[in-house]
Amino acid sequence: MYDFATIPAVDAAGWLSVGAATVDFSAGSTLCGTPCSCLDGADFTYFQTTFSIPDGFRLDAFEVAMESVDDGTRVTVFNDRNPTGTTDPGAFAMFPSGTTVRLERLLVTGLNRVVLTHVDDCCSGRTLRGVRVRINSGNLEQCR
Repeated sequence: MYDFATIPAVDAAGWLSVGAATVDFSAGSTLCGTPCSCLDGADFTYFQTTFSIPDGFRLDAFEVAMESVDDGTRVTVFNDRNPTGTTDPGAFAMFPSGTTVRLERLLVTGLNRVVLTHVDDCCSGRTLRGVRVRINSGNLEQCR
């Protein structure tokens, strides 16, 4: 299904700024009342964060943890090494569980962008709960 997803550009209109350090998303399915039945249509919702890793910073671990998802979520990393984005084969969470994925090997010194692509593929609720991004065991938080 993710072959049909088109991740918006980092500066595309429509991105919302959220001050929370955790993603907790819940909404009704937009597939209800359409001709799509389960698994033959998809609605995508995107979440992104960008951060810079300075020269000399010791990066021991980078994790994206998701507690639960309905129906699925993919994690994609963009940076100078991967300008079109790359996804680790283990960087997917599928209904009803979540996952924690370690992606430090994909990061670079300088700007990194992480995008979560949430997919709803059946008329029901769509949720993504308890997402935390951690660097060296500390939660990535908005600079103030």
